[in-house]
Amino acid sequence: MYFFAIIVLAISLTVISNLFLVYFVGEEFKQSVIYVGWIALGYAFNGMYLMVTNYIFYAKKTKYIGLLTGTAAIINIILNILLVPIYGPIGAAYATTIVYFIQFISVWILSSKVYSMPWNILRIIKKDNNM
Repeated sequence: MYFFAIIVLAISLTVISNLFLVYFVGEEFKQSVIYVGWIALGYAFNGMYLMVTNYIFYAKKTKYIGLLTGTAAIINIILNILLVPIYGPIGAAYATTIVYFIQFISVWILSSKVYSMPWNILRIIKKDNNM
C-alpha cells in the first residue's frame, strides 16, 4: 500500500504542477513543468528504496548498501553522459529516475535475501504448495 500511495502522490504532484506551476513562475521558467513528473517519479522510487533499506540495516548487512549506492552513482554518471546530449536537460531527469528505480529494485531484492519479508512472493508460493 505504501508503494502504491507514493506512486499516486507522484502522479498527483505531476498533475497539480501542470495545472498550477505556470501561474507561480515567470514566463522564462514555464517550461520547467516538464521536469516535475520525472523528478517526482524518481523521488517516489527513492522513497520506496528508503522503505526497504531498513531491513538491510536490521540484518547488519550494510556493506552491500555501499556497493549498490556506488554502482548506482556510476550508472547515473554513464546515463547522464548518454542521455543529456540526446535529450538535453530532461535527460538528467530521465537518468535520475532510471537510477532510482534500479536502486530501489536492487535493494528490495537484497532486503528479501538478508531478511525474510512477509510479502516475499516466493515464500508465499512455497507455503501454498506445502499445504
